[in-house]
Amino acid sequence: MSLQFARLAGGEVVAVDRLEGQLELARELGADHVVPAGEFEEFVSKTGKLDVVMVHAPSQQAVDQAMKAVKRGGTVLMAVVGNIRVSFADEHTIIGSVIGSRMDMIETSKLAGKRKVQVKWQGFKLEEANDVLLRLKRGEIVGRAVLIP
Repeated sequence: MSLQFARLAGGEVVAVDRLEGQLELARELGADHVVPAGEFEEFVSKTGKLDVVMVHAPSQQAVDQAMKAVKRGGTVLMAVVGNIRVSFADEHTIIGSVIGSRMDMIETSKLAGKRKVQVKWQGFKLEEANDVLLRLKRGEIVGRAVLIP
């Protein structure tokens, strides 16, 4: 959804992931550039550092890549836990958010009601929770997994 919100705000979106299924989903949702995680540093060196980097992968490597990729004065949005090394000379803005504010949720609901954002999801029985978590970890499920009682 972050990709879609960035596009709605007029941003040029670069989606990065280690899994081809997630990169394909990013293409489908309108990413301007889709880059495998192993090629991201090369992409940034060719195209230049980014204004805003959002980190959604629970990986220290992803956090480190984000900090290297954001330009001086840029913003890093952390939607996961990670250790950030701050250099005051880089003048980065670091924002932490796991879910957003109540106002964010109202605005998100309005956009969804206007069909401006899509959510790709799959439903699973609650009894399948352990298997689903393993499949998510292995990248076998693209999008969101919803457990249904």
